[in-house]
Amino acid sequence: MSGVETQDVKGEEAALAIFQKGGFDAILSDDKRFVRRLRALNVPYITPAVCIVILLKQGKINLQVALEKLELLSHFISSDEYNTVKWALDTWRTP
Repeated sequence: MSGVETQDVKGEEAALAIFQKGGFDAILSDDKRFVRRLRALNVPYITPAVCIVILLKQGKINLQVALEKLELLSHFISSDEYNTVKWALDTWRTP
């Protein structure tokens, strides 16, 4: 939630504050330090690469778009995350 502010809180802290108010299932972030903090706080989170799989599963994007978006992210994510999401997409079966 880049650019998000709530009173005196900005960025990731604002995202966490908004999440803690309720009404959300998880926080989306690619910030490694923030993700570590979310884990420590037991706050559910997803990464942008995992979000691609979720969007595919929900029918919001098709497989070709999902693969294209993953390739665009490939330079910004770990090889482990890339390979895991690539495997999920390569083995995707339309429901």
